[in-house]
Amino acid sequence: MTWSIVARDAAGAFGVAVASRFFAVGALCPHAKSGVGALATQACGTRRTVEVSAHTYALLEVRGPFNLLGDGLRDALDPRHS
Repeated sequence: MTWSIVARDAAGAFGVAVASRFFAVGALCPHAKSGVGALATQACGTRRTVEVSAHTYALLEVRGPFNLLGDGLRDALDPRHS
């Protein structure tokens, strides 16, 4: 089982933490980029997860978090993506 938490304080600082039974989970699961945000994947992360996270941060910088979330929700609800 894995527990992940991502938080932002009133000043806009982000933090991320992951706890799991998997050894060195902190090397692959929590991701943060100053001025952009933080995200956490689950315990079975891989180097590919880190690459996807880097791509996500690039998208966040260009699209912004609400637009990126909206894009993901729109795609998830689109029956062509089922």
